[in-house]
Amino acid sequence: MQKEIIPIKKLFKTDAALNVLPETIVVHHDLRLNEKAKIDIIINGYNKSELSNATAQNYLLLEDKIPVNIIIVESSGSQEVFNKLIIHKKVSKILIEDHKASHSKYGTGSYGMSISSAVGFFFSKSPYLFFSHNDMIALKKDFLGNLLRQLNNTTRIASFTQRHVIPFTGCMLIDRNVITNSETD
Repeated sequence: MQKEIIPIKKLFKTDAALNVLPETIVVHHDLRLNEKAKIDIIINGYNKSELSNATAQNYLLLEDKIPVNIIIVESSGSQEVFNKLIIHKKVSKILIEDHKASHSKYGTGSYGMSISSAVGFFFSKSPYLFFSHNDMIALKKDFLGNLLRQLNNTTRIASFTQRHVIPFTGCMLIDRNVITNSETD
């Protein structure tokens, strides 16, 4: 397992993010990225290796047409949880510290999801990214191919919806260039 320290400015662009996050993020990783993969699936996990593993296995089972990498980003900071994550030739694992936030009105929360997504993107190499929580599953074969066919010059992000009402970033496929060229986080 390798350790890296990533300056926060390499992960986020906006002043709002840079003002509330630490200057660096410490990551430990075991990367197994296939350079020929078309889509990197980034699974954000927190303290539930069994959920992350089930999600990864579900995606491996149902997406067999498109070459993929799966990147599980465990944001609990727990080495024990990290050690229980699936070992598979298509699965890379990253461990980051738990970054808590507290607010006088809204209480305690975490930056884990946003940092996990940014760290997964930082290490990813494929032209497309699929962001997933660790409590998501696909129901049909070629689910990523279905989303990929939706992308074009005017539709730059394709996602499944939560309760069929709003786009849900937990199941979002996006072209890497949309994120790279964006001025937002």
